[in-house]
Amino acid sequence: MISISLPPPPPPPPLSKTCFIMLLSSCGLVVLNFYKIIGQEEEKEYSKYGKIQLVRIYKFGYQGKGSQRAFFNYYSKDTKFKGSTSIKDNYQIGDSIEIMYSTRKPFIYKTLKW
Repeated sequence: MISISLPPPPPPPPLSKTCFIMLLSSCGLVVLNFYKIIGQEEEKEYSKYGKIQLVRIYKFGYQGKGSQRAFFNYYSKDTKFKGSTSIKDNYQIGDSIEIMYSTRKPFIYKTLKW
């Protein structure tokens, strides 16, 4: 019996810069479209099921990494939900802000400007 060994296959050609840029661009477009769809879904919730409520800030703190946030509670169908907003204005504890939330999905909310 004769044994013949074959040489190993050549390595694949390196990914060209153009292909790499095209790959990154397509991934970026997918992410941007995802955020656009999420934003449209939220706006649909607000237009169909939105309810405006006046809430009071009860504390300041951090939510994970990032800048300081103002925390508030809001109620939907006798259920308490917690929310927060970034501190862009000079809020004080006890200040009132207006929020809009979805009565169908109460965890979707946004703060409204006066």
